[in-house]
Amino acid sequence: MTWAVAAATWHACSPTVGPPPILLALTTRPRCSPRLPIHRPGCDGNTVTWPTGNPMPRLQSCTRMLLSNGCPTTRNSFPVCGRCCPSGGCLAVQAPMSWDMPSHHIMRETLADGGTGGKPIGSAELREAVGNRWVQDPDFYYDLLAPNATHLDVWTTEYQHVLTGDDAVLEWVTSTGLRPILNGLNDADRDVYREEYRRRLNRQYPRRADGATLYPFQRLFFVAIRA
Repeated sequence: MTWAVAAATWHACSPTVGPPPILLALTTRPRCSPRLPIHRPGCDGNTVTWPTGNPMPRLQSCTRMLLSNGCPTTRNSFPVCGRCCPSGGCLAVQAPMSWDMPSHHIMRETLADGGTGGKPIGSAELREAVGNRWVQDPDFYYDLLAPNATHLDVWTTEYQHVLTGDDAVLEWVTSTGLRPILNGLNDADRDVYREEYRRRLNRQYPRRADGATLYPFQRLFFVAIRA
């Protein structure tokens, strides 16, 4: 759904008629990308590199991994993305705005005081790493991109995911935002953390009368046309 929205907006604002857009997938999750030609760029510190040196007339990018797993300086990264577009080219991005969500606040809180007697769990380095905010508020991206854009749309959408089963929210976040934490803990700490986090999540997100669990999730979108 997120890709469909971004793609529809891109088509609406792009005056160019031609072949389908090239997808530059800044992700290691195959499901993140639609059925379009995929070119996977590399990421090395503050530098995003593309598989071709030529400007690309149409650019769409799924930035979840860029923002969350290993390319922290978005102030540098997005201008690099934009420079891959010639004048009139389009950059379309979607990203999860999970930092302020209760589920992700509880992730960090549980690391800080979820151990025996309210002690921290895991290393200080892990707690510092997961404390970084990779996705900023919409005005950050507006200020970043507006000076070099002839058209810029920035918006957010909140989805109400209807989840089923036991520990539904825990199961949902285990493969996404929770994964770096679980990977950073030893076996003993991982078991303690997961159980305490499960308990706190279920208190925050109780089951409804019909057995389902509602999980609100907000995403950021922006589409910029380069001047």
